[in-house]
Amino acid sequence: MSTAARPEDVDDICASLPETELGTSWGDRPTWKVRRGGTGKGFVLHRAPHRTAVDLGG
Repeated sequence: MSTAARPEDVDDICASLPETELGTSWGDRPTWKVRRGGTGKGFVLHRAPHRTAVDLGG
């Protein structure tokens, strides 16, 4: 059985990629970006849980 990736796992993977940086997008959402010009191109956007979300992991 496999284990679901945690946000920390995703951050570790993104940080290990070349020319990436953690910034913000959509106001205040943490977003991993590839540097491109002055702004960068986002490829992982951390989403806030929906108000009706249920954590099944306990």
